[in-house]
Amino acid sequence: MVKQFLPQLQAQPSAAIVNVSSGSAFTPFPISTIYGAAKAGLHSFTQSLRVQLKNTSVKVFELAPPSTQTPLQNGFDSSDTKGSPMMDVKKLVQQAIGGTQNDHLEILPGLSKVLRLVSRIAPGLTVKAATGPVDRAVTDKTLGKQEDVTHNDRQKRTQPDHVLFRVNCIRAVNLQANLREVMPTRMTG
Repeated sequence: MVKQFLPQLQAQPSAAIVNVSSGSAFTPFPISTIYGAAKAGLHSFTQSLRVQLKNTSVKVFELAPPSTQTPLQNGFDSSDTKGSPMMDVKKLVQQAIGGTQNDHLEILPGLSKVLRLVSRIAPGLTVKAATGPVDRAVTDKTLGKQEDVTHNDRQKRTQPDHVLFRVNCIRAVNLQANLREVMPTRMTG
């Protein structure tokens, strides 16, 4: 998508790309491995794109929200997220707008700042904390059965990764629509 729109963006006196990753970009998320890996990849892509476009009129922002009160969270129970507080969507949108208006290229609302910091200072701690839900799902099972138990347990408690990916895309589109309502002149051009 960036390749498709980049010529139009570069033709503008000022433009922005806002990639929506996640606090999960900084730490492992074993109960939703594809989601976590995709967000980590998007984080790396955004950093690289920012370097590639640094001498152009295009700013590259990354919004990495923490767990947010959206339908994406409906599939998880409190033991999966260890009771982490959910960020209010309106508060997230306000911080996203403020971050772009103040040229904060990495917008890390709520617990995302903490996740990034802890993953840098004590990466083993974040891995250990993230393994709890998986450990509970596979307790006392043989290696051959662990995959089945994890898959079956996850199917009962969460949606498949492809559904989570779709929900996250919808979340990004909704965030974009909210941003467009608040600052229509900055989102068009």
